[in-house]
Amino acid sequence: MAVSKCLPNRESNRVKAASKGRITVKIYPANQLGDYTQVFEELRRGTIDMAQITVPSQFDTRLEVVYLHYLALALLYSYWGWQFVYWSMVEGKSL
Repeated sequence: MAVSKCLPNRESNRVKAASKGRITVKIYPANQLGDYTQVFEELRRGTIDMAQITVPSQFDTRLEVVYLHYLALALLYSYWGWQFVYWSMVEGKSL
């Protein structure tokens, strides 16, 4: 079973056990409820209670700030190449 399906099911079972069966969590994997923008709209309307999604930036472009570290890593990699990969991954250095 894929990790993306295994972990949510395990957490769902933990919630059910901790609440003695009063709370159940139904998992909808693989965009069954729509893409992340549609799911976010349903969260805002209250038809979905919770989701593990990225907040779409169509509502506020400041939300894109969470992606800056990917840009910084891409720039470092493009400049240093494999030396950066060796330094950061093999030697355990953090930025």
